[in-house]
Amino acid sequence: MSGGGVPTPVPEAWSLKKLRSISRPFLSPAPNPTLMEVNEWVWPSHCHQHAAVLRHGQLLRWMDVAACLSAERHAQMPCVTVSVDNITFQSCVKVGHVVILKAVVYRSFKSSLEVGLVVESEDPFSGSRQHICKAFFVFVAKPSDGAKVQLPTLSPVTEEEKREFLLAAERRRMRTTYAKDIMRLVKNIHREKKRTSSLPSVLPSRCVSAADTAVHTVQIVLPVHANHHGTTFGGQIMEWMTDVATLSGLRLSRSPLKLEGIESIYFRGPSHVGERVSLRSSVNRTFSGNRFEVGVRVEGYTVGGETRHINSAFFTFQLEDQSITLPQLLLETPVEKERAANATARHYLWLDRMAIQFEERQVSLSSENAVS
Repeated sequence: MSGGGVPTPVPEAWSLKKLRSISRPFLSPAPNPTLMEVNEWVWPSHCHQHAAVLRHGQLLRWMDVAACLSAERHAQMPCVTVSVDNITFQSCVKVGHVVILKAVVYRSFKSSLEVGLVVESEDPFSGSRQHICKAFFVFVAKPSDGAKVQLPTLSPVTEEEKREFLLAAERRRMRTTYAKDIMRLVKNIHREKKRTSSLPSVLPSRCVSAADTAVHTVQIVLPVHANHHGTTFGGQIMEWMTDVATLSGLRLSRSPLKLEGIESIYFRGPSHVGERVSLRSSVNRTFSGNRFEVGVRVEGYTVGGETRHINSAFFTFQLEDQSITLPQLLLETPVEKERAANATARHYLWLDRMAIQFEERQVSLSSENAVS
């Protein structure tokens, strides 16, 4: 908004063709000062034992580091991960290749900021590159003296930076309405279920109880797991979450999986060295195309203390071998059925986002999002 109080004009809608063309944030001839590039070589120790491809948990660790470096470069003070928007993985990274992570701050608010991260892999011998994923991290500044924070504003220069500046505010608005969107969709799902409950259903030959996919593990937070703030490294938490989610998925499929995406990673609080981190996972719902969702909940506690919610996330897997039929998931308790309804709602939103990303759609931008 200008000094005279007149809102900055914003186009009502951007063509998705244009958005895709400008969503590559690193084409500016003058690099953004918050740009941070990290290169990591993929060694066998970073890969799955049964396949020479990079573990997604390890990739998430590197992504969190690169995004944090960019956030702290802009904030000039310590920053901690608050959330990560949905991540869709386009391909895997082979052993011997190099992971290239490029992070840049899209927009800063009062005490939080959004970092855009693009991940590619490079064959060091041919020089060919492959797109792996793109993600949006939200960080909050945490000054060591506990003082109030007012982050410096960004001044976008190029057309790409200006549009991403606007879209960052729109993504922020969508995060605030996400829970309401899920509740609205769940209500619609329950109404539809009542309407079709009299229809006969045929179960496939293979059935697996949701309870049989449950995984529970406890980790002790050691100094090696802590970040430079003295709390558990967010990337470490995400790596543990990915491991238990994969194990739950294998208990359903009993065949190789590929991780398609992660949704709703939101950190509600930290954990510290010496504390215990409890991770629970189970399959929530199966979908067409041999896809299914695994939910993970993370809690922390001290010995003898009460547990507190640290983080939750939802992982979408797909069978690598499409000739195999995914077993039917049996939902036997009201809690399991409610989780399935929520998973269906998240899947609807995920499909809509995928359509927006890869099809010709219009994205409406609220004029208030032009205001810093």
